[in-house]
Amino acid sequence: MSLRELALAPDLAFRTKIITVPEWKNATVTLREPSGDAWVKFREFLTPPELGEGEEAPKLTAAQEFIRNKEADTILFVDVLRDEAGERVFSDDDIATVAEVYGQVHKRLLNVALALGDGSGSGRKKVKQPLTFFLMTLALRLGRTLHELRSTLTASELKMWIAYDRVSPIGDWRGDVQAAQISAAAFNAQGGKANMADLLLKWGAEEEGGEEVSEFEKWMSDL
Repeated sequence: MSLRELALAPDLAFRTKIITVPEWKNATVTLREPSGDAWVKFREFLTPPELGEGEEAPKLTAAQEFIRNKEADTILFVDVLRDEAGERVFSDDDIATVAEVYGQVHKRLLNVALALGDGSGSGRKKVKQPLTFFLMTLALRLGRTLHELRSTLTASELKMWIAYDRVSPIGDWRGDVQAAQISAAAFNAQGGKANMADLLLKWGAEEEGGEEVSEFEKWMSDL
């Protein structure tokens, strides 16, 4: 195939991974990272309707929140599960049916597909910020315990929080960076020579070497 044909081939536009599912009598399935269309449907499903003036959004019970998150994950699951030929196993019309039986096996498969979109195993350098540390930071920001966050946060929502953190960091180190910028400007204004890296607080040393693994995929696979 020519470069043009490769670039225009729909089945080559996404990362995929072939795995065996022991719980499904060792069936071989292909997992593909979610499409943009699936993400749009997922976000539309989770976006609450617009409220009129003076109206308040209804507070969901724990059971209602669990069902909502399961149905949201199902929207992505039916998009990422493929057969050996790369064709979708389910259509959007099957979402309600799949949601009724959606369990831990389905969730683990979705986690693997989401990790593909995160770039796991693509040669990128290893994650410097442990995922557990990120979850603790997120729990502090949301005013929840780590146990509460692990129990209610879906894989898809976690992925969006990670993407958001890359654009607008949620951790306290953002304040450290701002303080270092101000300090560097003050030093340099007085004729000194200082850069932000020299003034930035270092709370922990980074480990050098070690195996490059996707902590995102490893942690989510254990859920």
